[in-house]
Amino acid sequence: MSLFQAVELFGFATGLVGVWLAIKQHTLCWLIGMLNVLTYCVVFSKVNLYSDMLLQGIYFVILAYGWYHWQTKHKELLPTTTSPMYLLLLLVSAVLFGGAWGAMMQYCFKASNPYIDALAFAVSLVAQALQTHKKIETWWLWGLANTLYIALYIDKQLYLTAVLYSVYLALAVYGYTVWKLKMEHKSSIKNI
Repeated sequence: MSLFQAVELFGFATGLVGVWLAIKQHTLCWLIGMLNVLTYCVVFSKVNLYSDMLLQGIYFVILAYGWYHWQTKHKELLPTTTSPMYLLLLLVSAVLFGGAWGAMMQYCFKASNPYIDALAFAVSLVAQALQTHKKIETWWLWGLANTLYIALYIDKQLYLTAVLYSVYLALAVYGYTVWKLKMEHKSSIKNI
């Protein structure tokens, strides 16, 4: 096993643990996530996925905020929904930002698969931001981003990472289910 493969494997492991802990709403998910994004920053730099590399740095900041937010408000934070209008605004913004970012990555940096990478980048930012506030729509957006990333990583021959994002896709479905049940449980308690 090469050093690069070992780093990717470590990223794979910390990614799975971090998402599993997020589904379980355990605050440690944020710290494991920070370790994961530092690892993947190295992986993506080696294969010229510059948007993904930058995204890892942004994730680090959001993960630090999420850790702080969940530490200080964890007991009072339960999964909730985002208003449809706000969600639509976020999605339109992600598409517009993704298109502009993709164009810049293509023309300025000759990045690999710039538009798919940029759209996945933008959707991931929205998903991560919603996750910090325990908005259930985060899981739909992670599903979309993961689908885009699976195709991208297969194209870049990052097969282990593609498998990881396939597992992330399944975990997004599971995470939605778990958080939805938590919301319904909270709602049924209020109605008693």
